[in-house]
Amino acid sequence: MEGNLLNQHIKEIIKEQESDQAYYDWYCEQQEKYEEDKPPQPFDAVVSQPYYEDEYTTIYNEDCLTAMRALRPHTILTDPPYGIAYKDKNEKVMIGDYANVLGRALKIFYESLSDDGSIFIFTSFKLLSDWLYRFEMYFKMNNLIIWEKERSTGLYGGSNFGYSYEMIFYGSKGGHKLLEPEDDVLGCRRVSARKREHPTQKPLALLRRIIEVSTPQNGLIVDPFMGSGSTLVAAKLLGRKAIGIELNPKYCDIAIKRLTSNNLFDELNEAG
Repeated sequence: MEGNLLNQHIKEIIKEQESDQAYYDWYCEQQEKYEEDKPPQPFDAVVSQPYYEDEYTTIYNEDCLTAMRALRPHTILTDPPYGIAYKDKNEKVMIGDYANVLGRALKIFYESLSDDGSIFIFTSFKLLSDWLYRFEMYFKMNNLIIWEKERSTGLYGGSNFGYSYEMIFYGSKGGHKLLEPEDDVLGCRRVSARKREHPTQKPLALLRRIIEVSTPQNGLIVDPFMGSGSTLVAAKLLGRKAIGIELNPKYCDIAIKRLTSNNLFDELNEAG
């Protein structure tokens, strides 16, 4: 009797998987039709006027799927929206708050990235299987880097350990070489809640280290999901040029405030 129940359960699982695959095939077909029906977009499309610009940094307040078409970065370093909204109920809703936009963006990232360039994308273990599949459609996976936060978030539950790390995809088109040796586990304390300008703000020390080992002095760094501008601040501290793209003008303004601060180097002590 138990064997019959087990067989029935297996049949139900297979049926569900076949249904999921049929839906996925239909979805891919619709996406292809949508791409074919869209008017052609030249890859050297001109982006809008900068929202902000100085000697080292440029900010565009627009959709990265448009802006990236005009850029040729050596390094893409970004923390994309996960489809999870970290905001107050009265804040403006953005497309990435409740939808995973990475699938649409990766193709454009690949086409814009220099042949000897690199891409670093922060991710979560909850999204790993889906994002890895999408990522490897375009990029060679060089490493899965672990950012060890040196202390957990404190979000313990009855069925989970505390969260004390994040993962970073490091990929390329196959021609990227690191400038110096580095391990695939990077220890760096996260930004404390009282010092954060953005809910998922990354520490400057971590971003600086990634830039140092991956990007030559004359290499352009682009953050397509800029948030509060930490990638741009880290690049500026290293004397490297960087471009940030952000849909939300609130965070564009926060990034400008940080970049123009007289105490820019004090941000290196932001953790704690």
